[in-house]
Amino acid sequence: DTLTLDKFYDHLNARMLKVMNKQFDVYFWDHKHVLYGYNDGTDELAGIPMSAIYPTVVPHPTSSAKASMTVTFCYEDAQDAMENFDYVQLPFNPKNYLVGLEDVVFEKLSSGENAYKLIEYIGGYDRTEEFGELIADNAAEVLDNVTSATYADGIITIVPKDNGVPGLKSPSVLFTKNIRGIEAV
Repeated sequence: DTLTLDKFYDHLNARMLKVMNKQFDVYFWDHKHVLYGYNDGTDELAGIPMSAIYPTVVPHPTSSAKASMTVTFCYEDAQDAMENFDYVQLPFNPKNYLVGLEDVVFEKLSSGENAYKLIEYIGGYDRTEEFGELIADNAAEVLDNVTSATYADGIITIVPKDNGVPGLKSPSVLFTKNIRGIEAV
């Protein structure tokens, strides 16, 4: 199955390229919050087994086309998937609960010895303003090799611990301090 998205999503494209030749299960849902999946004989709706996923993109508008993206799902066994197709009506919109992690880099600035920014790995968007204060307030808990930090004017200034390289801790640690949706690469 090939789905056409409303525009090109650079982060989604990058994520799919990382896993494009791996087996996985997938669920689909529609605008009426019906979740489609696979009946594997249990009481739970299972994901549909896929053998691969791959994107096809036009990342920038051209003279004859706008930026676009298609995603192709390759069934592990198409006949089996159709014969065991199943669905369930959800009482909520699943989109509200699906938040992925954006890859970010805790990047040292050349202008200051202990000055850092939080930059998205793909696209280079600066996320420091969004998370800077939370990171500074919880520096010892959310950063490796840092004793404390301050945030001002879009820059996180750290006080390093020993000779280690400063970096973000795991997403599960960040989540406990309301730093959500990012992961260090």
